[in-house]
Amino acid sequence: MIGVGAGGVQVSAFAIVSSLVKEKSHINKYIGIIQMSYGIGMIVGPSLGTLLYSIGGFVLNYQILIILYAILFILILAVLPNKSLLEMEEENSDSSDCDTN
Repeated sequence: MIGVGAGGVQVSAFAIVSSLVKEKSHINKYIGIIQMSYGIGMIVGPSLGTLLYSIGGFVLNYQILIILYAILFILILAVLPNKSLLEMEEENSDSSDCDTN
């Protein structure tokens, strides 16, 4: 189930980036940053988890994850624009109408 969740998060991240980036030529750069972050997490994660386990036991890893997820949730709410899907579709249709004229 972890793989299913990770796949969903990755696809969602790509969709959010592609909808937020105005210049379509920069999408590859931001998707590359996302992929790089996943790679760094895969390299650093096991070592950091082992270190935290040796310091505080099994529970410390989850306590830190709860704190980290709470901070990230607040940052996501503060940073991402608060637009409905309908508003985003209207913006996309307006910009595509301008491109064809």
